[in-house]
Formats: sequence, structure tokens, C-alpha cells
Amino acid sequence: MYRSATDDPATLPANGVMSLYEDRLGTLWVGTYGGGLASIDQTSGKVTRYPHGSISSSSLSSSRASAIVEDAIGNLWIGTEGGGLNLLDRRTGRFYTYRRDDRDPASLSDNSVYALHLDHHGQLWVGTAGGGLDRVIGSSVQPSAVRFENQSGSAASRLKSCTGSSRIARIACG
Repeated sequence: MYRSATDDPATLPANGVMSLYEDRLGTLWVGTYGGGLASIDQTSGKVTRYPHGSISSSSLSSSRASAIVEDAIGNLWIGTEGGGLNLLDRRTGRFYTYRRDDRDPASLSDNSVYALHLDHHGQLWVGTAGGGLDRVIGSSVQPSAVRFENQSGSAASRLKSCTGSSRIARIACG
């Protein structure tokens, strides 16, 4: 059983779990409510906590990690509540943060991300709390070039989950 103990860094950073994702190497990623992101090596049981809340490139932008997905090259995309979308470059350990910018129509449509989906074409879709559905333009190969295209009218303005199929090019969001 995995629980949080405030003074023990070998435990989960918080007991409220918002998201779970098992990557291709078998590592379990845990997005928490109030503690950010952690990973669990399922062989050894070792828990690793990732810092959150600072503007540093070595930390997650929010303490609430609401969605997690791995892309084709093994990097992690982490949706947060209020902190936008984060990209964890697994090779360097650096976090890239994408947020809503009212002056930039190609920015993320809302800073609360509740759903992430990677379709069978490798396209990343982002479900937000108030901006609807965004499609990511670019990839984690060039994090500084990532942009967003809002799919206005293609889904409700408040999304909580997305699912898809690798056999058909359909995404169901709600």
C-alpha cells in the first residue's frame, strides 16, 4: 500500500490521487491532488517525488497533476489543475510548461487540463476545463516549438476525459 507521510520522501507526496499512468518501462506515474507528481518503480517499490510549484524548469507547475500520458519517444505530458500542461523530458529531467496566454491564440486554451489522449497517429489531444479541446502542434522533440490549435465547436467547453481507439480515428470526449 502506498500512502503519504509528510516527512518521508519515500512515500507518495499526497494521499489524493488524481491520475495514474503506467509507462512502457512499467513505471507507475501518480498524479496527486496537492503533492504533484510521483513515480513508483513496480519492481523495487521505490517512490520518487518530483518537485512542484516553482518557476524552475526542474519542477512541475502545479501541485495538482490531473492527467498523464507518454508520447512516442518516451517523454511524459502532465496536465495540471491551474498550472497548464507540462512536458517532462525524461532524458534531461527538465519540465517545459505551456500555459494560456490571452495575447497568443496559439497558446493552450485553458490552464486546467483534465484529459490527455495520444491517438494512433501520435497526435496529442488536450481536454481543458474551460477552453474545450486543443490539438498539440509539434512534439516533444522540439519543446520550444510546441503550439496549440483549439478545436472550437468540436467538443463541450468543459472536458473531463478522452478515450480513443488505435483502429479507428475517433476520439470520444466528455
